Amino acid sequence: MLVAAPANPGERIGDLTFAMFYNRLGWASLGLLLVMYLPRLSSAGSKAVDAACASFLVLLMIYTRITYAVVELAFLVFLATDRRQIGWTALALGIIASSVLAIELLWRGGLNYLADLRLAGENTGGLPTLGALGHVLLNNLADLTVYALVAGMFLVLAPSCRHPFL
Repeated sequence: MLVAAPANPGERIGDLTFAMFYNRLGWASLGLLLVMYLPRLSSAGSKAVDAACASFLVLLMIYTRITYAVVELAFLVFLATDRRQIGWTALALGIIASSVLAIELLWRGGLNYLADLRLAGENTGGLPTLGALGHVLLNNLADLTVYALVAGMFLVLAPSCRHPFL
């Protein structure tokens, strides 16, 4: 659902605007990357496609909203510790590294992006207070409860020491 109609989790359909649309793209990108963790049949060709798709998702977020990219990179590093998925994740990390180097050599977009982040940080203020975080928690309590129930069911059905970290 997040990919078909990108929305922030917990957001009503009437609240959709184009303001901060990068957050919606970030949630959709994270969701697609998480699907790659699910067990499925794969072949050598699909591993290359998985690596290309994961690389595209992370690169899109690196140059759109870096905070999502950091989470996606951490997820790929986590997946690289799984012997069944190390092939495509290592390839994806290599593609990402070489693409970032090529983009920076040709375009030098990173410095402009960092300057834009600094300016945005000055305009939006500091870190949220504990009260603001509590307000966000209460507004999304139903979504978080459903997520916890579904995650709990998956942990019971397919127990693994890796699953709680996702």
